[in-house]
Formats: sequence, C-alpha cells, structure tokens
Amino acid sequence: PIVLLTENSIPLIIFIPLSDIKGLSIFLSPSTVLCSVIASKKYSELNDKVISLNELKNYPLIFQAKGSNTRNFLDNFLKEKNITLKPNIELASYSLVTEFCKAGFGIGFAVKEFIQKDLNEGKIFSLKMKENIPERYIGFAISNKHLPSFSTKKLIEIVTNKLDN
Repeated sequence: PIVLLTENSIPLIIFIPLSDIKGLSIFLSPSTVLCSVIASKKYSELNDKVISLNELKNYPLIFQAKGSNTRNFLDNFLKEKNITLKPNIELASYSLVTEFCKAGFGIGFAVKEFIQKDLNEGKIFSLKMKENIPERYIGFAISNKHLPSFSTKKLIEIVTNKLDN
C-alpha cells in the first residue's frame, strides 16, 4: 500500500504505524488498538493465571512473520523488556495466527479488535499478562509529493481532529 500511496494510485492508507515513513505525512487517530496474547482451550490451565512474557518460552509460539507491523511491534516491545521469544511457527497474517491458535498449535499474539468475535465466542481467550502491552494508535498516511483532495483531508480531520488546514 505504501508504494501505491507514493505513486498517487490511492489517496491515503489507514494502518497501525510503528515509526515515521520517509515521504509520508502520518496523522494519528485518537483511537487505539490493544494487542493480546491468545490461546485456545488446549491451554485452559492458563486462563485463570497471570503469567509473564518470559513464561511464554515454555509453550509453542505462533507469531506473524518478520516484517509485519504487528511482528515489528512485538519484537520492539520484547527488546525493550530484554526478553527473547522465538516462535515455533511464523505466519503471513493475523488471521492465520488466530486459526492456528484456535486449532491448538500454540500461543499467539494478535490485535484484539481483529479477533474480538473469536474471543466473544470462546474459541480463544486472552492470557492475563504481568507486563502491560502498550496500546497502538491507528494512523492515516498521505504522500508528501501530492496534494490531498478535499475529501481526503476532511476524512482525516473528522477522524483525528488534528489535521492542520
């Protein structure tokens, strides 16, 4: 999507930014998303426990592949905590991580809002962690090379209430 944005093929992208991206203006929404460590009923003994990130080393882990925003966020968070977790399985998308967790292949990491239906239906549960996983902001990016249309500017203004005219 970033290439399409810089080529002016699309007017904006909505994503969960980790850092600044050269050539783009990024506006953060006041809305945040939460990340959760998730598991299936196979790991029900963990449902009532509060566990540490280090304790996750004792279980098979399922993460998104390196390079995804969610994986980069997780790796940076773990690095800040001086914790190394090595996944047993790396997958291309959060939906695959969720499906593998539901099937009992291990414990995963996902954006809570993306998996809320599975949480509500009891197909998976969020582990209670000793460490607080920080919230992530939703961002909008527009190219610095092109003037945004009125509708693009208005959408960002409505959602973020921060866009300068």
